[in-house]
Amino acid sequence: MSSSSSSTPFTLTTESTLKDYLQSNKQYVDKINHQHPSLFELNGQGQAPHTLWVGCSDSRYNENCLNVVPGEVFTFKNICNLIDTKDQVTRATLEFSINVLKVKKIIICGHTSCGGVLTSLSHKQLGETNSNLQEYLYKIDQLRDENTNELNKFESIDDKAKKLAELNVLKQLQLLKNEQTVIDAVNKGELEIWGLLYNVDSGLLEVVKA
Repeated sequence: MSSSSSSTPFTLTTESTLKDYLQSNKQYVDKINHQHPSLFELNGQGQAPHTLWVGCSDSRYNENCLNVVPGEVFTFKNICNLIDTKDQVTRATLEFSINVLKVKKIIICGHTSCGGVLTSLSHKQLGETNSNLQEYLYKIDQLRDENTNELNKFESIDDKAKKLAELNVLKQLQLLKNEQTVIDAVNKGELEIWGLLYNVDSGLLEVVKA
């Protein structure tokens, strides 16, 4: 199997072949079967996740930071972990996870060193002018401009980025709580919503508070 430099723990590389990917999958299955012998049989009967995880598409973190196994968490990831109430995919995901899967928790989890956040703070542009990516990230630019005074309290770009990532989590929580599907479930006492921030340099989660 193709492997990365011995200085990194990564399993596959840009040079890995399809055979490498399939071999790595077999190793994953063997590991799961050793640790949780009945998991795949259980998952074959259907899913009943307890949590909806809304996270960024960043490759450095996902719901596995909760130490869960496949079948526990329904996952929705996009750039900068946004809740777009006009987007059919977002609304359908909320309806499916809440009304069909009956999840009891929704976690919106941002992270430190977010590329979209750092791009916004640098006032640079990702992608071509008038691209879908530029239009998408405009929401982060708006959030930055709305919180200029708060962000200027921090000197380092890393501290500013962490603060803007936290503000983004709070913004997405606000949007989420205004969705009727969410409102109904919360009012019935069937749903809790949490905002978290993942630290890419430690793996630890923090609660994001207003």
